[in-house]
Amino acid sequence: MGISGESEEDGFLLRFGLVVPGRIRGIRPPVAVLTPERGGFSQQRLEQAAAQVNRLRIALQLGRHFFGGLSTDTLTAFREISAYVQAATSSDDAWVEIHASLPDTEARALAGRAIGCLDAPDEPQQLGIDILGCLANYRQHGLGDRIADLLQRDVFWPSSLYRDARDEIAAALVQRIDEANGLQLNHLLLALAWTRGEPARRAFVEWRNDPPHWASRLHVPAEDYLHHAGWTLDANGQRRDLISVSCQRIALRANDSPTRLAVPCRTETEKRCPACGGPLAWLFDFANLPGQFFSGDRAVAPRRILCCLHCASSCPAVFSRYQSNGTADWHPATKSDETSNLGGRPPTVRELVASPQPTFAAAEPFGVEDATALGGVPMWVQDADYPHCPDCQNVMSFLAQFDNGSMTPCEEGVYYAFFCAACRVAAVNYQQT
Repeated sequence: MGISGESEEDGFLLRFGLVVPGRIRGIRPPVAVLTPERGGFSQQRLEQAAAQVNRLRIALQLGRHFFGGLSTDTLTAFREISAYVQAATSSDDAWVEIHASLPDTEARALAGRAIGCLDAPDEPQQLGIDILGCLANYRQHGLGDRIADLLQRDVFWPSSLYRDARDEIAAALVQRIDEANGLQLNHLLLALAWTRGEPARRAFVEWRNDPPHWASRLHVPAEDYLHHAGWTLDANGQRRDLISVSCQRIALRANDSPTRLAVPCRTETEKRCPACGGPLAWLFDFANLPGQFFSGDRAVAPRRILCCLHCASSCPAVFSRYQSNGTADWHPATKSDETSNLGGRPPTVRELVASPQPTFAAAEPFGVEDATALGGVPMWVQDADYPHCPDCQNVMSFLAQFDNGSMTPCEEGVYYAFFCAACRVAAVNYQQT
């Protein structure tokens, strides 16, 4: 059963939707995730499973559209599509660079063809959205004037398509928000947040001071929608960025040769977790990087991020207090109910790529194959979840993320690292599908 209430007729996709959520959570047998003792299949879990099934369905439709002669068996067809894609796959760097380096005239033409997919009934609309997403997130100035074409067609998702939109676009979004309901209200608020300009700031300040009639239908304060676009409001209603526009990938090394930009990750320490008893680890160790990567808005950021990799994946956040000399200690504000450590998270040494990556390359889930990076915007697998500093209660700034999908064998989820410069507090949390 999907979000729309329509039944799923494909046996493979139906089994996927029922079984995968339980397997991801480690439940055996996985269909036990549906039992009342485990809370049943909540609306949130239903929406997550339906979204996963929908992504597979769209992939299958695209595959049948572009690759002739695929098997009528769904699983076999997916394997055939995977073989086609792997044969033509380029690296993240190459894929991003293709879009980032397009001349403006070619980028506009490509955007025009993508928008044409939205209008033509015989064209796969998702293909058009995917192309627009690449242009929006990989190019310095996003979609520019073509955002008006999306507004005209009531296309508000994914919301990052509206990044840095003109003031008149933001004003039009505000007007539509006052008339919206349900899921469209959420999409419009996110789109407005992604415009990232003064009209958006003024609107969210106004809604903070005088909550509108629709605010009671939200699960969070309206201003929390800004977090998805990497910014927030301070106590005085002024803009505060939660991300650094300086972004470097932390990539797998091609070989084991030494490098001056090595970044050890998930390295165990001798300290033990007060909650589960397992080893604490440095999620990232940036201590040996040149100072140029820790200047400006990262001048007082931690060079090493201490956490319990196990507890971080099962509690809201693991906090630590860090020092300028690279040491850190567990922060008692961490609330973990774990009593044992499952282990199985091996260390790895990565390499910082000196050439910058576009700040918003990871704005949408799985927009890049490996989202591991210093700076830029987090690749939220679910909703934006910036921790609040336990000392001052302010929203913490994003520092880096580790994408477990790049490990061999492949692992699930993403670790996110944050810091509060004023209190010298760091945090790590985790999300997975």
